[in-house]
Amino acid sequence: DELSSGYLENNGDRYRFVAFDFPLQLGPINEFLVADFDLDQQSEVLIGGNYFGVIPFHGRFDSFSGMLLESNGTMVPTADLGLDFWNKSVRHLDLIQFKQHNYLIAIYNNEAIEIFQIQP
Repeated sequence: DELSSGYLENNGDRYRFVAFDFPLQLGPINEFLVADFDLDQQSEVLIGGNYFGVIPFHGRFDSFSGMLLESNGTMVPTADLGLDFWNKSVRHLDLIQFKQHNYLIAIYNNEAIEIFQIQP
């Protein structure tokens, strides 16, 4: 009965659905990656989405370009971080470490995998 993206808040004996703010409602959300991206000892959430597997009549669900949700609730578009999720269908996000450097791996539907180095 609910088309909004959101989370379930645990109130002890019940759960309550809380819808995300408008910027996270622009398209389907497919992936969350929780990590300390800015090395401030607090976790941030990198969010990716979009979905292209619909019939042409409906068009693609491609309005969400990704977002970083900071620990204080601030939302930063991925484009401001140098990540190009625009017009892509994000399927998976992961972090790896290679030769003392941290990398973000972004896997898309019908696109080449992209690897971004995370600067400390």
